[in-house]
Amino acid sequence: MQNKINFWKHGKYVDMWSVVHFLSGYNLYLFFNLLGFNFIYSIAFSISLLLLWEVFEWSVKIIEASPNVIMDILIGFLGFIFGWFIHDILNFEHSIPYFVVIFSMTMILSISGFLNFLKKSEK
Repeated sequence: MQNKINFWKHGKYVDMWSVVHFLSGYNLYLFFNLLGFNFIYSIAFSISLLLLWEVFEWSVKIIEASPNVIMDILIGFLGFIFGWFIHDILNFEHSIPYFVVIFSMTMILSISGFLNFLKKSEK
């Protein structure tokens, strides 16, 4: 019998979902920045959304170890800070098409992971 590697398995601290959370934080930065939100409001809304996402996961019975949940939020916030750093500090140009590309990458990974979760739940 062949063992398959499950890239989407939840880890104790970090896992493949950490990439999705990082990109999500980056997307939040891009989204609020493109809308012209104040930096402090952008941080507040982003942290709120990252927290709400973890509540949503819990409500649909996606159970993770507490350290992993905390890391998901922190890694999402690091994605936000990464966006701020490369765009505001390093002056990297971004635009709506750039946001769409980053958002699409995040959605592809998210859908792949969610389909894996559904497949695993059926067993």
